[in-house]
Amino acid sequence: MVEEGYPFIERYISALGLMTERRIRGKLTGDLPRMGELSQDAIRPCFGLAVEPSLQLDGLADVLVARPPRLCDKCPHSDAYIAIKEVIAELGAGVRVMGDIGCYSLGYLEPHQAIHSCLCMGSSIGMAIGAAHAGMNPSLCVIGDGTFTHSGMAPLLDAARENSNIKVFILDNSIVAMTGGQPTMATDEEVVDLVAGLGVSRKHIRIVEPTAHKKHQTMATIREELAHTGLSVIVARRACVTYAKEIKEIKAHKLDIAVVAA
Repeated sequence: MVEEGYPFIERYISALGLMTERRIRGKLTGDLPRMGELSQDAIRPCFGLAVEPSLQLDGLADVLVARPPRLCDKCPHSDAYIAIKEVIAELGAGVRVMGDIGCYSLGYLEPHQAIHSCLCMGSSIGMAIGAAHAGMNPSLCVIGDGTFTHSGMAPLLDAARENSNIKVFILDNSIVAMTGGQPTMATDEEVVDLVAGLGVSRKHIRIVEPTAHKKHQTMATIREELAHTGLSVIVARRACVTYAKEIKEIKAHKLDIAVVAA
């Protein structure tokens, strides 16, 4: 029984008593790993097939150290997290940043360890609102441009109506990088107009460029909005380095459509 994630079907068959008819092998029996991806080499031994020769070297398990996933080199999210962390470090211990689903979720891991929660798409803004109601100040959250248009607009509308004292960082890298580089529904100034349309004051919609040489400007903007009691949205705008070519093609296509429509 080969299942991604939790062995639900395998356990259900067991509950029906079907495992007494024929032995079922899978994650519950230890034939497949409970953790990690079901790679080809994880599944091959179940069918009596040998794994890759390179994985059969003597002593390999003693020297091969697992490395957790991390953000790409030169990723704009890294520079955004560095600036956010340095500012909240000035505020002392106890400041929490609500996270969300996207490649920027890797900010939870080393070397950044910049976010403190990751529940589901769109959850970060709602969790920040709840934290603010509970007395957490400041209450910060991060969300990507793709996730924002997927399920982040509804909680931001709620925050705008209440003028919740939260600081929302929209990490706009112009692409849905986590799942293969699909185009986002809104990027660049479209995000600003969308946020303003939900009721956020344009005075407190700030644009920063998350780069190393503009870190001080980014930090200054964050400090200014932290001093504001109420809702602030800071858009960290810089294109994904991995999908730079695709992003240029998508934006050129949008421009062509706009010209034709005009």
